[in-house]
Amino acid sequence: MKLKTIGIVLLIIGALMIIYTGITFFTTEKVVEIGDVEINRSKEHPITWSPYWGVGVVVLGLIMFFIPSKK
Repeated sequence: MKLKTIGIVLLIIGALMIIYTGITFFTTEKVVEIGDVEINRSKEHPITWSPYWGVGVVVLGLIMFFIPSKK
């Protein structure tokens, strides 16, 4: 993969990290099971990061984008 392509991908990922500072996903766990009756609970798992990480990824993407290619 070329450095310019990786740089563009990092720019996009960094911009998304600045806009969205976290994601949340849910898992289901079984609480009680009595015969055919089952009680489940949905558990929330947040993952957050600082927007500064996104800025760092954008800067890294810019550096990789502007590195001259060797020929």
